[in-house]
Amino acid sequence: MKKLALVFIIIFTSSMVYSLDMVLGLKANFIPSIGAAKSALDENNYQVQERYFNNIGGGVFFDAVYARLDVEYNMSLGGNVDVLRLISGGKEVSTSPTNYSKATVSALSFDLMFKLPIDIAIGSIWVGAGFGYRVYLAMDYNGDGVDDLATEFSRMNDIYALIGGGLNLNFGTAIYLIPSVTFGYNLMPKMNKAVESPANTYAYWMYEYKYNVALGIRI
Repeated sequence: MKKLALVFIIIFTSSMVYSLDMVLGLKANFIPSIGAAKSALDENNYQVQERYFNNIGGGVFFDAVYARLDVEYNMSLGGNVDVLRLISGGKEVSTSPTNYSKATVSALSFDLMFKLPIDIAIGSIWVGAGFGYRVYLAMDYNGDGVDDLATEFSRMNDIYALIGGGLNLNFGTAIYLIPSVTFGYNLMPKMNKAVESPANTYAYWMYEYKYNVALGIRI
């Protein structure tokens, strides 16, 4: 009886998967990101170093209605801007921006989103949540031509918590146009070799916005 029930569950699940309008295609995106490190003597005296940078990416995706997997290559666009803010006595006393126009980074990105779709006249609208994994391939932090992954930062593979939404637009054909936006919060923002003083307390954070556009075909 248990074997028959298991066979029934497998057949039923398989029939549901194969009945879905699965979509496979190509994508591109623009990814503004912000990272920061805070070093504090106390709550009124601290410094924050912020980093603002933009990446672009391209890759492939597989959409199975209730889940979507994206695999892409990302690279920097336009260098980075660092801003050092000094707070003394609870007031910001100085702000020092530095432009690293030749800074570069490259990474592989893997995103898995679990989606809740709602049918509309020309396709579906969806919201979702999931996780992302970033494998950094190279990083020139300040544009001096040195790969900092091999020196200052060591290995940098990060996990992100993701939320987002999008539209799967279909105009009566097998072709889908899929714009989407996701927000990712880095769960591992600390650099591996960040030097910390025992006299201070530290906090790190990093997040990204992905503006995606994808073109796919129903399979």
